[in-house]
Amino acid sequence: IILVALSPMLAQELNDYVEAVRGDTLVIRDFFDMSEDATIIEQIFALDDAAPAGRVYELKTNGYYPMAANPTTPARPVTIIGQDYTRVVNADDPAVAQPKICGYSGNAGAITFNDDLTVKNCAVYQIAADGTLGWAFFGAGTADKTLTLENCLMEHTRWVMLQSNPVPGTSVHINDCYFVNMTGEP
Repeated sequence: IILVALSPMLAQELNDYVEAVRGDTLVIRDFFDMSEDATIIEQIFALDDAAPAGRVYELKTNGYYPMAANPTTPARPVTIIGQDYTRVVNADDPAVAQPKICGYSGNAGAITFNDDLTVKNCAVYQIAADGTLGWAFFGAGTADKTLTLENCLMEHTRWVMLQSNPVPGTSVHINDCYFVNMTGEP
């Protein structure tokens, strides 16, 4: 009875993950802000069910966003951006790094997009914090959707970063991105 009574108080709400709101943009707290929570991205997708058109999830500069699961975007366009718009090629200040989106352990750390997904100004790593590598990072979940990557650094994967098979009509747009160390296999 006590656990049932306390469960609503222990449940996370969207505002728990939001550091600031600027119009339709939510600035999302990172792993350390959330007491080492590796479900942040999964939770914002699940909890922001009443998101307005044009919702943007802004990840903090130097932020760390590991994923303990493989989240799926909602059936609406999703935009994830890093706060710093410095082009990767010009990013030489070690104190200002793109937010890191990665796995947390095992094969975790992949995003399936069920509608258009845009990711800008982020570092995307298929390698998890425990050193394991996942198979693919972005995967299409619904036909005729678009993945847009801009000014992203993508590194370390066991197989591929972008997977669209067997989903027909998937479009991928890549602009000013770097793909480095693309295989973690010897």
